[in-house]
Amino acid sequence: MPSKRLKELRITSRVITDNMDEMGLDFVDDFQSFLAGFNQLRRVVLDRHFATGEVITVLGTLEHVEYLEIIGTLYQRTLETSMTETRLATFPALQELIITLNSRNIPFFQDSQNITSPMFSTFKVIYNGNSAAHLRDLFAIIASRWPQLRILHIHPPIGFYQFIEEDAKMMDLYQKPERISRIARSFITGEIIKPLLDLTLLEELAIEWPYPARLDKRSLKDMVAFWPNLRCLYLTPIPFVILPERPFIHFEDLAIFSRSKSLEKLAMFCDATYPRPTHSRTEVEVDVWRLNTSTVDPSRCTSLRSFDPGYSWINHPHVVVSRLKQIFPNANLPRWRIEDRQSRWGEVARRVWRTL
Repeated sequence: MPSKRLKELRITSRVITDNMDEMGLDFVDDFQSFLAGFNQLRRVVLDRHFATGEVITVLGTLEHVEYLEIIGTLYQRTLETSMTETRLATFPALQELIITLNSRNIPFFQDSQNITSPMFSTFKVIYNGNSAAHLRDLFAIIASRWPQLRILHIHPPIGFYQFIEEDAKMMDLYQKPERISRIARSFITGEIIKPLLDLTLLEELAIEWPYPARLDKRSLKDMVAFWPNLRCLYLTPIPFVILPERPFIHFEDLAIFSRSKSLEKLAMFCDATYPRPTHSRTEVEVDVWRLNTSTVDPSRCTSLRSFDPGYSWINHPHVVVSRLKQIFPNANLPRWRIEDRQSRWGEVARRVWRTL
């Protein structure tokens, strides 16, 4: 008999082949009844091959399950037929869900999930795909089903975009058809993110995507207006490196986030290039790249403590330092950037940290 005091259950396997969809749990005669006996379970981690519809349904009836993680394996098919069998799995106490989805199984996910827990606040998706349009479909499902979400993370499986992890090679081979074919250009735009604006309680949003976001000023303003409690915003390409095309968002556009009273961490790939200054560095902050004064209010931009540009485009570090201190006067770059001698952002970090 299972222990009624067991709080965490992990069922995984290291021997999984690419053409295997499901694995049996033959070590128990009636696994569903066996599983139902763990009525004090709090945390459950399953390999996707064990996450059959029957198993998920039983887990979904347990009253205390707070955390569910279904581990997927790269390039393996999701159990689409099993997902449609889980409609009775309401997970009344669930707080956090981590799953792997791709464009093919998003419709099955929409039809199968029935999480009713009012405490469900954290959803982390490993998205195995490169279609932003399908991502919008997922966002629409999330916003309509769980408006109470506070934390939403979207990121790819490890290695899915490995070909752009080596910046030196990427710069040489980026335009070759055989590499481009591995990931079509599909950008995160304001229209893609629009459904998420209904998540008005959102505190943390992290979306890792192959290409820089293409968000206009209207979209950025909406993010500030509709997410008043947002503490962390992470919208970056994968990996967070220099890309050969000019970023759509300019560093000056980020001044819109100075209006947020709650934002503490901001990571955004942007274009931080400026015209060559015509005056001394001490005069740059007055004369270069003038902003409309209505967009920056120093009295309201005290919340941001961390700004991570990754390897955004930059040409004049001293200009960026000046603008950063004007727009986000209390923000630092990550401490590791102080030792960065390969990027001009390292110089920005050293200058900013010296002023604190």
